[in-house]
Amino acid sequence: MGGGTFAEGDAERLVSLAGRRYVAAMRVLTLVPVAIVAIVAADGPGMRVSVVVAIGILGIWSAVYLRRVMAGQVIVPSLIDVSVLIGLMIATPLIVPDDWLATSTSWIRPFVTFAGVGYQYSTPWPIGVGLGGVLCIVGSVATQAAEPGPPGLDDVVTGVWSFLSIMLARLLWTLLVGATRKVDAVFAAAAQARREQAVAAGIRADQRTVTNALHDTAASTLLMVGLGLADDPEKLRGWAKRDLEILEGLKSGTPSVPPADLCGELRRLAESDTIEVVFLGPERLEVEAKVRQALIGAAAEALANVRRHTRTDLALIKVTGSKSLVRVEIRDRGRGFEPAAVPVTRRGVRDSIQGRLREVGGDAQVESSPGKGTVVRLVWPSD
Repeated sequence: MGGGTFAEGDAERLVSLAGRRYVAAMRVLTLVPVAIVAIVAADGPGMRVSVVVAIGILGIWSAVYLRRVMAGQVIVPSLIDVSVLIGLMIATPLIVPDDWLATSTSWIRPFVTFAGVGYQYSTPWPIGVGLGGVLCIVGSVATQAAEPGPPGLDDVVTGVWSFLSIMLARLLWTLLVGATRKVDAVFAAAAQARREQAVAAGIRADQRTVTNALHDTAASTLLMVGLGLADDPEKLRGWAKRDLEILEGLKSGTPSVPPADLCGELRRLAESDTIEVVFLGPERLEVEAKVRQALIGAAAEALANVRRHTRTDLALIKVTGSKSLVRVEIRDRGRGFEPAAVPVTRRGVRDSIQGRLREVGGDAQVESSPGKGTVVRLVWPSD
């Protein structure tokens, strides 16, 4: 995960990390007060030395244990931790005063219980529940064995209560992990849907490319023939050859890429048209392939519309800008039209001109009105 973005699998990963951090915080927050209480409550210098040694060993091991847990190594360190805590509980007569034991009280028991709760937040449930049960049983037996007088039920009740606390922690953790897995499943489904949408968008883009190519080549040439506007056999052969090259390129997956010089290609486009087209622009203008192809295709469609609809035999192509900002205008003084009245089924302006520019990050504007001609403005990148 980066940049604040939530991705697949992050919910369970983050909750697992939070669980290990909770284990670390719980160990520190219980060890410090327990150490203070144990040292203060020690019965005599001898016991106080034993308590200091036991707390020292426990503190050193806890530092190692927490470092391993935070690194994600939880099973083996947890097994060793249980062994250390069992050793601590076996040493109960040496580090817990007799007056505490007489009332079935031990500063070791709450520390061990919190350790058992911590296993539920960091280990798989069979290991966590098993280790927690071992601590509760050993804790009860060790405390009862160290108590003066006959065995009582207090240690059993304390052990059962501790185990219930551990089981409650496991239940809550299981519910939380289950919820995070559902969240991850939702994000995975959403990611899959986005991938499928991207594939579908790519297919639609390919379909638009093929449709636009057919519209601008074979369909346009056949329409010109049908309207009687292709009376020059030489130019008709040139159009047919161009159409065939483009369609063959689509079939092979390597569509024809126009020359590097945008102005040169537009100039050739103007010279090959059946109407008179005046070209104004720099001698040469280098533009990247996909942008150049979109501009030439849109300009060709605009000229085709002039031939088909405007009832004029004169048009103007004007090019300004640089390789990082290109503006192309196609003007005519024909009969014009009302852009808002064009049916949605007509593809020329919407797809072959405006759609082409949008796909490369550009913009196309068509200005026209009846009796006042038409201006097609192509801009890349869009303002």
